[in-house]
Amino acid sequence: MMTQGRRMMPSERAVAIFDVCGTLYDANTTAGFVTYVAERSERRFAALSTAATLSRLSPLRYGLRVVGLVLRRDLGRAVLLHTLRGLPESRLDMWAREYVAERLSLVQIAETHACLRAAQQQGDRVVLVSNSIDPVVRAIAARLNTDYVSSRLEIVDGRATGRLAQDLTGIKHELVEHVRQGCAGRLTVISDNASDAQLLALADRPVIVRHRGKRHPAHAGIEAEFIHVDR
Repeated sequence: MMTQGRRMMPSERAVAIFDVCGTLYDANTTAGFVTYVAERSERRFAALSTAATLSRLSPLRYGLRVVGLVLRRDLGRAVLLHTLRGLPESRLDMWAREYVAERLSLVQIAETHACLRAAQQQGDRVVLVSNSIDPVVRAIAARLNTDYVSSRLEIVDGRATGRLAQDLTGIKHELVEHVRQGCAGRLTVISDNASDAQLLALADRPVIVRHRGKRHPAHAGIEAEFIHVDR
């Protein structure tokens, strides 16, 4: 805690890490962004692939899920990302800013956004750490005035290859020292994500977001605060 009347040194600064999907926004932002891009780019195959991968009535969706469990890969996500192949990075960044402004603003979670603003007001370093892709998370971070670390699209010669260069799924906890960057103050982690259990376990103040009372077995044993979201 900062001593009254004394300027906070960099080493004393607290850090607040926020997940994005399901934590700050009631949305899968990768899926939402890919859908938005398919609409804006008017690429028919991309639109059909996206719809078939995301529709609850689609046999493809369940087939990808079953095979993905065997292979231990998120094949649905891989198909979605493949629809971005060949698109210029500059255009993806433009569409990401539009997507955040037009779509995500409608599904932001008030409780966690209030926590983020409170952390900023007390001088914490706020970092978004997300499995979602960098065009989207970069646009969100710019809008919220935060730092960020995310999964990264592979870009070759200024265009997306449809693959990831880096995937943060399940490894966010390995980046804690990088995210803190010498800040030795209290570490807060706020997430709804089951795959963030190891990250939450490292926090001085773990905060778990629960949607409609749902509990993840992965969070068992973590002494945490809870934010309950009914939407």
